[in-house]
Amino acid sequence: MKSLHIPAIVLLISIAVCVLSFPSSSFKKEDQKVPIKRGHVRDLYQFGTMISCATNRSGWDYYDYGCWCGYGGSGTPVDETDRCCYTHDSCYDYLVNNNICSSWWAPYVANYLYTTCHKCEPESAYPPDDNDAACKKALSRNLHQFGNMVNCMTNRSRFDYSDYGCWCGMGGSGETVDEVDKCCKIHDKCFVSLMYTKCYFPFHVYTVVYNYQGCRQCDPISSYSSWEDKVDVECKKGVCDCDSAAALCFSQAVYNSSYVNYDTSKC
Repeated sequence: MKSLHIPAIVLLISIAVCVLSFPSSSFKKEDQKVPIKRGHVRDLYQFGTMISCATNRSGWDYYDYGCWCGYGGSGTPVDETDRCCYTHDSCYDYLVNNNICSSWWAPYVANYLYTTCHKCEPESAYPPDDNDAACKKALSRNLHQFGNMVNCMTNRSRFDYSDYGCWCGMGGSGETVDEVDKCCKIHDKCFVSLMYTKCYFPFHVYTVVYNYQGCRQCDPISSYSSWEDKVDVECKKGVCDCDSAAALCFSQAVYNSSYVNYDTSKC
């Protein structure tokens, strides 16, 4: 487990140089091309370390790239790299607007725990008195609604499935270890299918906010506002269906704690 403690001098330098983005009041669809003004300091030390580890590039290579990477952000992403920045900004906005983080500045300064480039530690790894543990965990991927479905169907925290077997959590490969792991593989494959058939861009599946009732009953497409983009609505409904099926799958599978933090070299 790697916990990065930023020296004061590094933080001051980061604040002086890394002025990036202030969360917008709500998500803006790409095709609206409505500028989102952002001017708050974002602490990118940990995020930059992840980028460097995963891409062998400096985090600063993405500082002033396209329409969404760096200070300010608006319009339509110029390519897939720029779409990643757009998705990342939208994810932060969602955490703030849905009160997953205790304050609007939390996503920009939270010191989260992670290992091996971009594998985030579960919420249980944080001290019991850490009120922003859920926020820190969520900074890597938006699983809030899916997590609520899982919790409702299984009475388990969504983070119980964040590092289980070969397919549950960040990434996924190899043979599944049990039925729970199969649920995760099916969920991943469901998302992959949506990325290239019903959503505008691949990372959209991680940021959309869909409509559902009860534990896992997805609302029909007709429940969405008439002004919403048709493709965007179909993507939301598709993501909801994937999440709903996975939550049901988890509820019918036997959870084996021996597969938590599983050695992925065996996959």
